[in-house]
Amino acid sequence: MRPLAIPLLLALAVSLAGCFEGPQGPAGPAGPAGPRGAAGEAGPAGPAGPKGDKGDRGVQGEKGEKGDKGDKGDKGDKGDRGEAGPAGPPGPPGPQGPAGTALRVVAPGTSSASCESDEVMISAYCTGTFTNGYPLRPSGNGARCGDDPAATQLQVTVVCAKR
Repeated sequence: MRPLAIPLLLALAVSLAGCFEGPQGPAGPAGPAGPRGAAGEAGPAGPAGPKGDKGDRGVQGEKGEKGDKGDKGDKGDKGDRGEAGPAGPPGPPGPQGPAGTALRVVAPGTSSASCESDEVMISAYCTGTFTNGYPLRPSGNGARCGDDPAATQLQVTVVCAKR
């Protein structure tokens, strides 16, 4: 097998030697010019030039017509509260009102109380410690708390009005 490989390698080397070109010869003379007016391909762009000087101001144009009115804008934010102004002088006194109802409160102190003969009882309530229901007992022109008029753990308050 080896004696066959050597002649094959030599034949391959000879055939590859013919694939390479020889040295390039001198350039020939320039050909005739092409038809007049035919443009060639564009060349690459050159570098950017320096910035030019500012030009003179142009002539002002004529004033145009007035445009249509625009849409109403959104409502603005609420402004801050202003400072209070100075106090004014006091006003004149008002007219005398009708006579009111005179009320008298018989303050708590005992378990029973009543209004005077020229008064009428308009309210009564009990305070203190009670366990078997609300102890208020109205009677005529007064009231008491509980069944024992001498009890001290319950106190009555009575409101009387003039008749």
